[in-house]
Amino acid sequence: MLLICSLIGITAKAQNRFGIDVGIGCPPGYGPGLNFSSDSHEIQTSKLLPCAGIYYERKITQHLYLGGKLFFQRYNFNNNRSTISNLFDLMFGGTTDTTNGVQVNCKSSYICLAPILDIGLGKKQVIHLFFMPGIGRMIDGTMTTTYYRTYSAGKFVDYSYTYNTTSALHPVIFPVSYGMAEHITLSKLWHLTFTETICNMVGNPIADEKWTDQVPLKPSYVSLQVGVMRKHHPKKLKEKS
Repeated sequence: MLLICSLIGITAKAQNRFGIDVGIGCPPGYGPGLNFSSDSHEIQTSKLLPCAGIYYERKITQHLYLGGKLFFQRYNFNNNRSTISNLFDLMFGGTTDTTNGVQVNCKSSYICLAPILDIGLGKKQVIHLFFMPGIGRMIDGTMTTTYYRTYSAGKFVDYSYTYNTTSALHPVIFPVSYGMAEHITLSKLWHLTFTETICNMVGNPIADEKWTDQVPLKPSYVSLQVGVMRKHHPKKLKEKS
């Protein structure tokens, strides 16, 4: 509904904005930390890759803009979940630990479409806050799942099996993005923009849980982008005599 309203417009004098941005993004990486109450942990690593988008916004009130954005995201991450037996023995110098793990390596690309709710702060509106609930379609993707077990502090591998699980990737995702954009005025019509975005998946996980250790894998996505935005003021139509 937000996108439809923005495209129809509210008044004839409303200000339109068109923009494009490019940058880099990735799912954030993290480690297990030290947890004495658990013998299981999760590690995720990822790679920075290009992302881009084009958007349109229409000014509804002095500080409120509605519109839509078409954007591209690419995920490249390695998620490793493992369970360690005899953890305390290992911590105090023992070598009798046993680790059972599942490692998921995913590379996938998506074209996404989302309505935009944008709020400009202050009189000059240098800072904008935005919210975009969207839908994404996978255009390319591969995934492998590896099951492994090691003994004696990882010195001996009992087994390791890797499967091509690309078919387990879900073709549709539901990214919900929010963030902040800074606008630097270049001229009366042009702005330079810097955008920081956090994106979370809702609904479908990125792949079937059967091949992700029975855990719904929903990686978040963080991106930094730079772009340009142009204002456009429609001319008021003159009445024909």
